Amino acid sequence: MKKLLIAAAVLMLAGAAVIAGVFAYSGFDFSKFGTDDFEPKTYTAQGQFTRVDIDAGEADVEFKKSAGGNVTAECTESVKTERKIFIKGKTLYITRKDTRTWADRIGISTGTPKMKVYLPAEKYDSLAFRSSTGDTEIPDGFSFDKIDIVT
Repeated sequence: MKKLLIAAAVLMLAGAAVIAGVFAYSGFDFSKFGTDDFEPKTYTAQGQFTRVDIDAGEADVEFKKSAGGNVTAECTESVKTERKIFIKGKTLYITRKDTRTWADRIGISTGTPKMKVYLPAEKYDSLAFRSSTGDTEIPDGFSFDKIDIVT
């Protein structure tokens, strides 16, 4: 029994040494171990709207004031995520289509999808926000008469 414990301890120390060596070789940059491929994407829309409806998915969303009259969504997200941004009626929609397979979802994620939404006005009638794990930040200066957040 004592030999088995010694062998187990030696194997654990060898494994720890291998892991430490791999981390040292990567310069302790843990982002190198991620299996997600993120890329920057930009979406724009033009038109008048008073309501905002966003399907954020896993993305962290931050609202910013637009310099022009356009709406822009700057995203850093998976290469297998597609967004559409359009105005229908009086509502701005930012939708999301995730084309990842179940196998794509297995891995190590070292990054967080992010989205900056540039809005031309500061006051809106409503905000509908859906997210699975993302956060949202509404800075001072923006106001919504009604906010509906589902996470």
